[in-house]
This record gives sequence, C-alpha cells and structure tokens, in this order.
Amino acid sequence: MIRARAALVYRQLAGRCRVDPGLARIADARLISPVYLPGPDRAWDALVFNLRNGSLQPKILGTVGRMLSGWLLASLAGVAVGR
Repeated sequence: MIRARAALVYRQLAGRCRVDPGLARIADARLISPVYLPGPDRAWDALVFNLRNGSLQPKILGTVGRMLSGWLLASLAGVAVGR
C-alpha cells in the first residue's frame, strides 16, 4: 500500500518537477558535500523513507509552527517600529 502510494506520488511529481541537469551533475560528482547538496536520488529516498515511517508529518508541522512564529514576531516588530 505504501509503496503504491509512493509510486503514485512519484508519477504525479515527475511531470511537475524538473531537476537542473547541471545541479544534478554537481551533486553526483560530490563537488559540494552531500550534506549541503544531496543529489535528487538521495532527496527522493529521504522523502520516501519519511513517508513510510510516518515521521514526515511532525517535521512538517514543526517547520510550519516555526514559520508562523517568526512571521508573527516579525509582524509585531514591524508594527512597533512603524508607529
């Protein structure tokens, strides 16, 4: 079931996402550390792994929470400075 879902997501994204061939070559040649620039295959494998073990949702919710907190603080600071 999960494998079928991952395959469906891959097919849906394949037509929409394009990988810059130059960037993929740099990543594959490891001219930049894979920690900072993972190749498309490593990024896809990480996505599938996190979808399978269910750890993607908490990570996304944590990221969205931090984004909203930062936006709220920046808005409050902007209002305070703008007065």
